[in-house]
Amino acid sequence: MTIKQFSSAIFLVCAATVASAQCRPPSFQKGRDFINATGEGSLYVAVQPKNLNLGSLICLVTNLRSQHPNWSNVLIGVFTDKIAAYNFSPGGILFNDNTAERKWASELHVTYFFNAKEHDESFYISPLGYRDSPSFDTTIDLPLGAESPHCSLELHGRCIFDAGAIVYPEEALKAKVSGSVTLEGKVMPSGELRAVHVVQSDVQPREKRGVLTNAAVQNLSSWRVDTAPKEFLIRITYSYEIGNSSNVGTQADVQFKLPGQIIVRGKVDPL
Repeated sequence: MTIKQFSSAIFLVCAATVASAQCRPPSFQKGRDFINATGEGSLYVAVQPKNLNLGSLICLVTNLRSQHPNWSNVLIGVFTDKIAAYNFSPGGILFNDNTAERKWASELHVTYFFNAKEHDESFYISPLGYRDSPSFDTTIDLPLGAESPHCSLELHGRCIFDAGAIVYPEEALKAKVSGSVTLEGKVMPSGELRAVHVVQSDVQPREKRGVLTNAAVQNLSSWRVDTAPKEFLIRITYSYEIGNSSNVGTQADVQFKLPGQIIVRGKVDPL
């Protein structure tokens, strides 16, 4: 080992020691482990949704790397479900099929990349999970800079790590229920959404409005955003629209116009 290599090794050990002393890594469950003896491969882990924030994630990967100093080129997939972490396989995903693989893919919200040779380290944030269309995903390079990173999906400058499963309820599609539901809620410093409630709904037919209001409340209540010192209030309108679609794909198209609107276009087969 050269003096330069020795110095670099000492720096990494010291950095990991300092980081570990400043944070407590979140508890996690280990899933599939494909990292070989040379420190290359992938590892899947599952954490609680409350730990989907930059502070906890940086602490987690720093702790894992300190335990495995031989890692040289690794990928760590961070799921919010232990069954998904045990079973997920990118090659098994059929995005046009409503299978268990799709459910497992939806639980993968963060991917960590580390390549010692290329001096490359980053998080890949997937608020809607592992998808065939990653238009809402964001890469965050590490180490972080002086300013907070920005994401494709964020609320008041805070990255959204998990936007839940945004769907057009099948019951609503079959009954041709459409319209808008406006919600208010409170984003806590922890990143959790609380006190989510309906402030206005314009749904037709009226007797079916509960199908869409329940879907909107359930979705927004499941969101997780990055942590911050203060809480803040949000007001979001879910617009549910029905249209014909000849292309095979997901059950609904979702368009984000944050911070104020989400458009959910349900797909029905043309007659």
